[in-house]
Order: sequence, then structure tokens, then C-alpha cells
Amino acid sequence: MTVTTDVVVGELDIEADVSDEVGIGASGGGFEALEVKVSTGTRVSRVGINDGEGQVTDLAGHVTLDVDDGTAEVGPVDGDVTAEIAAGIDASVVVQGDDGDAQFESDAFDSVSSTEGRTRAEIGDGGDQLTVDVDDADVHLDTV
Repeated sequence: MTVTTDVVVGELDIEADVSDEVGIGASGGGFEALEVKVSTGTRVSRVGINDGEGQVTDLAGHVTLDVDDGTAEVGPVDGDVTAEIAAGIDASVVVQGDDGDAQFESDAFDSVSSTEGRTRAEIGDGGDQLTVDVDDADVHLDTV
């Protein structure tokens, strides 16, 4: 595994590259986890993951979480969330929270169901999942 960092105009870029020959984890099947922590008040603008799970917690401000193949989790968040999901894929979206509304802005969501404190929507046959956990906030979902 190779981890590289680069700082350009005050932005830190961290990248991990795992070659096909390296095995990490119980099954020896590749990179298992990379955890990056930043100091309170540090602005994080983008988290990108090529293959695996992404989780964004305890951040404030605008953050882009880009997961190419896998699941993504946002929250818990105390404030409104706007999420955009690629149209034409098979995906599930779960919004859970104590108070607030989940608004689905596109006809691309094939099904939407709600129970108290939880809304689930699917695009296509479902599949990789985005979970958004909010406390007293609205969630706006759209496709791009």
C-alpha cells in the first residue's frame, strides 16, 4: 500500500493506493479501512472513495462525499443535508432522524416509503446504500 499526501494552496490531499498483489484483512482481500481525523474547525471539502465504504461524521459546512462503488454514510448531522445521486444506477437511500423532512426532488426514485423517523427510497433494483442520519433537519435528495 502507498499513502501519498500533497498540500497545494492550503488544501491537503491524501491518497491510498493498494496494488493487486497486497492483501490486508482477515480474508486477504484488499484494503480494509483508512481513517482520517482532522482537528475541530478544520474545513473538509471533499472525501472521495473509489471502491468501498465512506462515512462522514462530525463535520460542519459543505462536504462532498463521492463513493464510486460501495456504501456511504453521512451523520449524525445537526443541520440540513443536500445529497445528489447518479441517475441510472441501482441504489438505496435511507434517511433517518428525529424531526425534519426528506424531500426527493427527482422522478428517478422508483419507490419511496416512510415510517416514523425513517424514509427509504430506491433507484432501480436498490443496491449500494446511502444512509443520512440527521437530528432536527431537512434532507433534500436529487439525481444528477
